[in-house]
Amino acid sequence: MVVQEDKNCHIFMFGLPKQQHPFPIAESRNVGMFNFETVTVTEMVSKKGNRTRYLHNMKTLDNVLRQDYRKWHLHHRSILDSQPLHKSTVKVLIFRGMAKNLGLGDRLRALARSYLTAVLTDRLFLIDLELYNSFSSVLSSPEGFNFGFDLRKLYISDTKNRNKMLPPQMKVVRNYTQNDLSVFLSETPVIVVDDYHGTDCRELCKAGTQMVSSKIKDAFNNMRKPFPKCAEIMPFVMNVVFRPTKKFRRYIKHIESHLGENSRAPYISIHARIGISFNETGSRFNLTEHRLTEKSLATCMARNVFLEAYLRNISVPFTFFISTDTPPFRKTLEQEIHKFDRKANVFFGSWEPFHIRNLKNKEPSDEEKLMNIFADIYFLSHGVFIFHIPSGFANLAKWFGSMTMEDSKVITLEEC
Repeated sequence: MVVQEDKNCHIFMFGLPKQQHPFPIAESRNVGMFNFETVTVTEMVSKKGNRTRYLHNMKTLDNVLRQDYRKWHLHHRSILDSQPLHKSTVKVLIFRGMAKNLGLGDRLRALARSYLTAVLTDRLFLIDLELYNSFSSVLSSPEGFNFGFDLRKLYISDTKNRNKMLPPQMKVVRNYTQNDLSVFLSETPVIVVDDYHGTDCRELCKAGTQMVSSKIKDAFNNMRKPFPKCAEIMPFVMNVVFRPTKKFRRYIKHIESHLGENSRAPYISIHARIGISFNETGSRFNLTEHRLTEKSLATCMARNVFLEAYLRNISVPFTFFISTDTPPFRKTLEQEIHKFDRKANVFFGSWEPFHIRNLKNKEPSDEEKLMNIFADIYFLSHGVFIFHIPSGFANLAKWFGSMTMEDSKVITLEEC
């Protein structure tokens, strides 16, 4: 573990030397724990204005999405495993997610929508092993559950096009809306979902009032509008489907042991997605298009994050964790932070940021890159609040940290 400390600026940088991997550290049950693992309804509604309404809605959702479906899934997965799929009476929804060019936030948001759809339409939710294995060194199924399914076993040869395809009795669905749920309510035994830009969770919740299952229909009809947003549902879906692996817990434990008190003190998370290292030139990240430089953006972000910290009465001296897709920007932002307060503490990862779409999971170093991606998510998720440029990666941190909308502040390039 490489740890460097500048005693004047209180800057910590951490990284992973290859010779220290894997880590021979004793397992601890609560090491590196994401907040979604222990999320409660009370926690998610604690900062809402109308707590009574949100408490009622979230309790209803918790029962439907988590408590009831867990039991249903365990029972029906055992049935599915006891007989060939083509003979099974269990209707299945398999999330495959074929768009390889999209980010981790897009993939897991689509996965959550598919999970919600499976619950609403009484289908067994599964994840194609090709996708599941792509992050299996960091996330796995909770103990006793198995959400993985090897879809490759179902492929048939297409001699004309010389590729693999699914049998005709199985249906592939892409980018569906709540109006397309009749497909999932059909008798089609297996539906494979390749969805990234489908309907919002709130719209799916509205559709729950029209479901065939009287139990689900009654539950959603008893909810008081407006329905919860995806961001408020996501931690509960993550809770059902994922747990951090022991290997990743050890990884985080090792990092935290070198950071010491700095990572345990209340800190403010900053995620600065500016697109340079990932060659993203769209208007959302293009600094030139907004007449910005890295320095002027850093000045704007530092000024606004300090304002937000004072408004929230965060204890001083402030501590900041910085995550970005562009390594030189870490230092630029740190310098601007210290122009406002030389006593502020700053820490960030020393590794090279890596986009999930570029991971092939074929090289030994890919596992380390994946763990570094999730280490950034971990530390972002444990801030007292997160200040960020619009990005699915920052949203992931909020979902994994069971953060509410009140725990974050978004700043756009236009505002700078």
